[in-house]
Amino acid sequence: MNYMPLWTKNKTLLLVALNVEFAALAFFAIYSIYGLVDYRKEHDLQIETEVKRYKSILLADQLRQSSDDLTRMVRSYVVTGDPIYAKYFDEILDIRSGRSSMPENYNRIYWDFKIVERDHIKNEQGVKKSLRDLFYDVGISESERRLLTIAEERSNRLANIEHEAIIEVKEKTSSIINQNNYFPTKKIVNMVFGHYYNETKKDIMAPIDLFLYSVEKRTYEELNDIQEKTALYLNRLVYGSIISGAIFLAMLATYFRYRKVLVLALAETEQRFRSMFENHDAIMLLVDPLNGRVVDANIAAQTFYGYSLEEFKQLSMGQISCPEVGNSNDEIPGSEKIEQPVSQSRHFVSNGETRDVEVHSTPIEFNSRSFLFSIIHDVTERNRLIESQKRLAQMAAIGELAANIAHEINNPAQAIISFAELIVEEPGDEGLVRQVSPKIAREGIRIGEIVKAALHYSRSGVQDKKLCDVRKILNDAIFLLKGKIGKEKIELVVNSVENVPLVSIVSREIEQVIINLVGNSIDALNELNEAEREKKEIVISLKFEKRVRLVELCIFDNGPGIPERMKNTVKDAFFTTKEVGKGTGLGLSIVDGIMTSHGGRFEIQSVEGEFTKAILYFPVDAS
Repeated sequence: MNYMPLWTKNKTLLLVALNVEFAALAFFAIYSIYGLVDYRKEHDLQIETEVKRYKSILLADQLRQSSDDLTRMVRSYVVTGDPIYAKYFDEILDIRSGRSSMPENYNRIYWDFKIVERDHIKNEQGVKKSLRDLFYDVGISESERRLLTIAEERSNRLANIEHEAIIEVKEKTSSIINQNNYFPTKKIVNMVFGHYYNETKKDIMAPIDLFLYSVEKRTYEELNDIQEKTALYLNRLVYGSIISGAIFLAMLATYFRYRKVLVLALAETEQRFRSMFENHDAIMLLVDPLNGRVVDANIAAQTFYGYSLEEFKQLSMGQISCPEVGNSNDEIPGSEKIEQPVSQSRHFVSNGETRDVEVHSTPIEFNSRSFLFSIIHDVTERNRLIESQKRLAQMAAIGELAANIAHEINNPAQAIISFAELIVEEPGDEGLVRQVSPKIAREGIRIGEIVKAALHYSRSGVQDKKLCDVRKILNDAIFLLKGKIGKEKIELVVNSVENVPLVSIVSREIEQVIINLVGNSIDALNELNEAEREKKEIVISLKFEKRVRLVELCIFDNGPGIPERMKNTVKDAFFTTKEVGKGTGLGLSIVDGIMTSHGGRFEIQSVEGEFTKAILYFPVDAS
């Protein structure tokens, strides 16, 4: 028994939980990242503080060392009288004041090597900056600067004493020819070795000692503050990472539970689909869209076609479909390109007979594969009824047009009779015979054309699609209707452009469509009285839309229009607004069916009380 909480079985709740956990994970991940960034920032600041402290101590030591070096040089000069020490003394002052560049690694043991190697030592030149400016660059506090300034001033004061001692030695050595005979006086020795000198030198070291203490104290306080912040940010990083990890593990658990629920739901859906597919009364096929092979067929399909499931799986839709029906792969389920989800076709059954079918196809995903799911309706009987209705409507139209045809025949017949009577009255008048004979022939030809058009329209039997000129079909239809149009005092306007391409159609069916649509317009206009419309008009337009490759035939009338409540039902089968026994009986549903079978489209646009447009669209083959 499954004791899992109910909410863990609900896809929606699991998805909500997954989203909440993801949001929490994102929050704590960002929280941890900010902790890491702040930690790195404080860590870098700690290093920077340590470096400043180190540089400050180095510079303080350099100030102390320079004072010691000056003492060493002046004392060496006083004792030996060697002028090189006076020169080094001046160099130390120039480096400390920034007048000369500071050698590289000057803070190391420099002058010990310089004294021994003299001018042979290689000096890599560094910055040219005073010691005071170097202290300022490090970033010491104002109180620390004052201490260094005091130390520097005292060192300069001691340097003045040392400079006086150097001058004394120079004066003494200038009067001695042999330097080996030089011996310092007690005064000179006392200037650089005496108690006052040592006291002054001690005074230099006092502010330096205070400076070092101040740097140590300040650095300690800064580092302590940095360490507290670093610990805080490190805790944020650690706790944020731990919480993020826990949330991530919870997300994984929720995700796998959600996936399991989806798999179970999918399995249930597939089982439901399988049950519906197998047991439904409708004919259903599952087809591989890549090769057109039948993958599965339900019991209704096996009964209809007469094949077992194993036999079905050996067939493709190309073997089931009649090649002469459906002029494109779009009508065959299993083709790679499906443009029409609903198509008309004719299929073979196992005993060799053919059945008219209407195929409804749609792509589906099943077991992680794409298939074409087709529901097939047997429309053989329906098509027979429609064909019968179309034939009856055709004959009814012939009957309705018979009076007009008789009238059209009567006029040339009367002319022929009149011309014949003239010949009878003057049989020997050869001039009269030559004059009247062409007229009799012309009127006879006219009668022949009328009869030919009527016979073509009334002819029965199956007619194949051919490339036809829609303008000619339109002219033939108008030829049969012009008598009725003239009798009803309706103005007919035909606008036809040149170079309309040929279209693949059954000419008799399209002629029947045009005759019936124009007949509907005539009947609609006859419902008007003179007060409602002074001028009754039918406008027929034929044009070619190159952009969409469609031939468009529009039949417009300024009749009463279609009531709003009827617009959605005018194409329904057997729908009519005419009285019983009136009209051709060809419903707009059949017009719509004829256009659909041609791969075209039939549209109606109407405004009640103003106009009606019946528009036919014929596709033009790209070839």
